[in-house]
Amino acid sequence: MLPSMLMIVINRLLDSDTGYIESNVDALAFPMTPASSQSGTSSCKALANCSERLFVMDEPLRYDCWDGFRGYLLRYTFGGLLLGWQNTSQSDGEQTLNKQLIPADFTVPDSLDTADFRLRMLTIHDVVKDYDAVMTSVKSLQGVFGEGSSWPLETLTLEQDLIDLGWHQKEFQRRSSFAYTMVALNESRCLGCMYIYPPTYAGVDAEIIFWVRESELKTGLEQKLFETIKKWMKDTWPFVTVIYPGRESVSGVRLK
Repeated sequence: MLPSMLMIVINRLLDSDTGYIESNVDALAFPMTPASSQSGTSSCKALANCSERLFVMDEPLRYDCWDGFRGYLLRYTFGGLLLGWQNTSQSDGEQTLNKQLIPADFTVPDSLDTADFRLRMLTIHDVVKDYDAVMTSVKSLQGVFGEGSSWPLETLTLEQDLIDLGWHQKEFQRRSSFAYTMVALNESRCLGCMYIYPPTYAGVDAEIIFWVRESELKTGLEQKLFETIKKWMKDTWPFVTVIYPGRESVSGVRLK
């Protein structure tokens, strides 16, 4: 059973107008793991040095998020009281996190159905199926977010995955990034995920990363997903130039 304390904070984060979720339970200052544990040390190190996107434990944040996350904990959870923080103003890091990736008048698609699968907004309610897809595909997924990425760790827990999904859901709500789960049409299984992120290269509107579960790699589903995403970006989304790190040149793929 997931810790009720964790669920309360995640729901509070998702219901609020600001704030983001850090991807390690230990770093939330909950007394779930001894402070001297290796995972706790790893998470604190990640937060102290975050400069890129955080996914799980020691994965880095794309943004300089420490101040933003700290400020959120102080104002909206008990974590700030536990850690003794004394800041009530919105930080530069939080302001950076609040930037929207797409125009204010663009209606973000909730889902996309194809003959083979459905793409829809990833939420915390997908945690069981998402966790199954990730943990049965650990070896094939490592490196999907870049050569230096260690996600997913073989020690990834369901709680940590839940927080990851809460992070993605919150960013989707704030229109700063968009994570879609790829599920079977009957919703029986998670087949993969796709993520639309802010660009790290000049002259690019967005970066897209995606993966399919290991059991589907020999079926051609990964290429079908890639073709679907590229058509979706061209026909529906407002981006002019996107890149697919690790799959196409970082010089950018012009859509329109």
